[in-house]
This record gives sequence, C-alpha cells and structure tokens, in this order.
Amino acid sequence: MKYSDSVKTILLAAIDELAADPEKYAKRPGRDFTRNRKLGFKQLLLMFLTMEGDCIREEVYTYFGRSTNAPSKAALYKQLQKLKDRAIKLLRTI
Repeated sequence: MKYSDSVKTILLAAIDELAADPEKYAKRPGRDFTRNRKLGFKQLLLMFLTMEGDCIREEVYTYFGRSTNAPSKAALYKQLQKLKDRAIKLLRTI
C-alpha cells in the first residue's frame, strides 16, 4: 500500500468517526445535521477538505458535477454555519 493510500484511509476513517456522532460538532445539537440533505455532515467535511481555492460555485460543481442536483452555494454556507470549528481542528490533528 502506498503512503498516500494509507493517509487517505486514515483521513476517511477519521471523517467516518466524526460523522458517526455529528451532534458533538454542531452548534445546536439536536437540531443541526439531523435532516437528510444533499450536503450532509460527512459530505460537508469531504467537500471542505477537497476545496482548491476556486469560487464557491465552481467548488460545488467540481465536487458534485454540473447537475441540477448539486446544492447551491447558499446551502454550503448554511451547512458551514452549523459546524463548530472544533470539527475541523480535530481533522487537522490526525
């Protein structure tokens, strides 16, 4: 197994661990990240990590493809507002 593959495996396992209990990382536990959305907790973290510095609309299109099912940039902003900074910091410590 390549080193890059092992790092990716560790990172995805950490994201799965965070996604198992999103209430710990929501600003309003019990309310945030409870509904099924196009951009759920796990998708939000994965997209956030893969962003390359382009405009938000292009980042959404890059991640979801140019389809009508892609979430809007407003949806991304709303989901990011629900996330505590602690979740991103935990990913950085891995």
